Amino acid sequence: NEEDEVCFHDLFCKRLAAKFLQHFWAELMAQQSMASILEADLRHCEKFAEAIMVENPSMTVNKVSSIIGTALLLQQTGEKGLASLFGAKHPRTTTRLIKECKTYQPTSTPRWTAVKQVKQQLEDFQPLRLKEWYNQTQGEM
Repeated sequence: NEEDEVCFHDLFCKRLAAKFLQHFWAELMAQQSMASILEADLRHCEKFAEAIMVENPSMTVNKVSSIIGTALLLQQTGEKGLASLFGAKHPRTTTRLIKECKTYQPTSTPRWTAVKQVKQQLEDFQPLRLKEWYNQTQGEM
């Protein structure tokens, strides 16, 4: 039956394309949960700490220090390296530290601003032009 056949036009359906991109973006973000830690600029730990404290005002100094220390170790050794360093004696603590580090990454940093912008553009299904994004972020600062 001709009505059941898929035509060329159907392959480029905007709704399907949007769903497809959103699905793979969500999958990519789930797979790359370490990306924010690995890409964090920890050369200036004070800015990183400040961003965490602004987003989590009730967080203790010990917790902020723990997150920064864990992030530094993760950047140097990765999850498996950190687990081999501490995991044999303290596997639950190591797992907790890694989970906290992933959970409390500051989302107000420029990297996360870009990630949020891409996600919003995918939801709106509008093209994202880097020049426009750059001009918007420079205006906010």
